[in-house]
Amino acid sequence: MSGKLILLIDHEVSVREVLQVCLSHIGDWDVLSVSSLQEGLEILLTNKPDAIVLDEPLLGMDNFSSVQEFRNHPLTTSIPIVLVTATARWFSSCQLKQLGIVGAIAKPFDPMTLPEQLAKLLSWKSQLT
Repeated sequence: MSGKLILLIDHEVSVREVLQVCLSHIGDWDVLSVSSLQEGLEILLTNKPDAIVLDEPLLGMDNFSSVQEFRNHPLTTSIPIVLVTATARWFSSCQLKQLGIVGAIAKPFDPMTLPEQLAKLLSWKSQLT
């Protein structure tokens, strides 16, 4: 393993499972997977991930305020966050920066290239090259 730890937060079980496989088996990263922001915060009490991959929108939440609230939480302020969202094209780089998000990856995504996209957004050395 690369030594990188990713906290994956996605409310859809099937998408979360695909993301987990992509990030752990193809990306060669350790992945902690949860279904809600609250569970994510609980994980952060005992683990310090190198990045957070966050589904947007999370079921039943006001997108921008929930992401902003999560981003501003003391446990997440220093951890880079990448959105995985069907609305990735709706976000400008300025909006992402204002939210404290390093980038957005569009759903549907290519499972084989997802780790490389994520590594590029996070300025990590890709395991694939």
